[in-house]
Amino acid sequence: MWERIKQMTVVEWILLEGIFFTVFWLLHPYIAKLLTAVLSPIFGAVLIISLIADRLDNSKIGRKFYWVMFWFSIIPLVLLFIFGQILK
Repeated sequence: MWERIKQMTVVEWILLEGIFFTVFWLLHPYIAKLLTAVLSPIFGAVLIISLIADRLDNSKIGRKFYWVMFWFSIIPLVLLFIFGQILK
């Protein structure tokens, strides 16, 4: 199972997160709004801290990690904008 998770592409991670947040927006908009408010800044902070740490001490983290964290911080905000307009 862990090997399959390690082999997932960036697009698969993005789709998985998009489906996760879309289900929450459709079933529980309040929880989705809270998750967006909490998780997007956390993912963004982890991305920034890991970029700084990688510049200070070169690590073996692949580029995939940075792209996944970038999209994990953006996708909830995009869905917030979309469902925020639809559910008004």
